[in-house]
Amino acid sequence: MTEGGTMKQAIFLKFIQIILVVLVLSSSIFYIASSSALLKNSRKDMKYTLKAMDEVLDYNGDLEKEIGDLKPTLSENRSRFTVISLDGTVAADTGEVPVASLG
Repeated sequence: MTEGGTMKQAIFLKFIQIILVVLVLSSSIFYIASSSALLKNSRKDMKYTLKAMDEVLDYNGDLEKEIGDLKPTLSENRSRFTVISLDGTVAADTGEVPVASLG
């Protein structure tokens, strides 16, 4: 009788092990798929925002003032917007911390 009980326990343990492996694999696949989709959507949203900002800003005018007007909107989301010129210098920035201290 103990042999039958031991056999049932062994089968039950194998069953639990298989269930755990399947659970880990399916969770991993779901995590990879969902993070990939979120990353793709985030990139798309960022590109859209950058294109919209590029259209709105007048690079020949007072860029600091234009960026400064965005501070209230950006501070609601704790965001920072920095315009960098082609030579790598910061043309305008909405951050409270000076850019020189970040590098």
